[in-house]
Amino acid sequence: YFEHKIMEDTKNHWAKDAISIMTTKNYVQGRGENIFDPDGLMTRAEYAALLIRLLNLEENPGVATYDDVAENSWYRGYIGAAKNAGLFYGIPVTDNQILPNEPITRELAAQMISNAWDITGRYTNVSNFFDKPAQEVLSAFDDTSSVSDWALDGYAKTVKAQVINGYPDQTLKPQNTATRAEATIMLKNFLDIGINSGPPLDKDWKMTWNDEFDGNNLDWNQWTTEASVRSEGLSSRWPENVKVNNGILYLNNVVDHRENAPFTAASITSKYEQTK
Repeated sequence: YFEHKIMEDTKNHWAKDAISIMTTKNYVQGRGENIFDPDGLMTRAEYAALLIRLLNLEENPGVATYDDVAENSWYRGYIGAAKNAGLFYGIPVTDNQILPNEPITRELAAQMISNAWDITGRYTNVSNFFDKPAQEVLSAFDDTSSVSDWALDGYAKTVKAQVINGYPDQTLKPQNTATRAEATIMLKNFLDIGINSGPPLDKDWKMTWNDEFDGNNLDWNQWTTEASVRSEGLSSRWPENVKVNNGILYLNNVVDHRENAPFTAASITSKYEQTK
């Protein structure tokens, strides 16, 4: 049991519960003693720092080589860690500036969460992200056309997973800046769905496979791999790219390009069974 923090200016706020949980766990910090400023804006640096804490990654100031990230800034280590982990993948950077003190927009927040999902390895728990184009996933909203091209896939993933929700007037408002309360809700949802989802990790487990790769065939009763569809030039984990030859397991990476960047993918996962 632990006592949740309730900041003075969040007692009657619609995001009170999420803010309480996230501040109690020290993922999100206030802006003064007993003050959270829920309706204030969250900067890119603050958002990156939150994601790095959620992902339990170490600060990496040496990689923060952007021209607008000062060596003595409090966020340099977080920006470096975010860059090194790929959280800024797909996000436009002009003149080597990441704009750390600019308020984060909803679409940039969505793209960073989408990138973070790749790091957790839990992305596949939310099924069939690529079973339809992003525009179709977002077609229920009236302002889908205002989502930047670079953020379209990321926004679709986070909306489909209900990490980021639209507004009651059926809009996404992707260019709007996210308030600290909104950003905290997004990250709380990501924590629940993108990090803490899946089988409980506090149970005893046993592996049900014992495949020693002693022949030329993979025992698909012991292993699994995704057979997802190609979309937007992205290759996923194809069973035909996994093979065994003379007792050696081969994962043949498929090299494709997404947003002019090379992308490789090939993997298999052992099946498991929960014992209690």
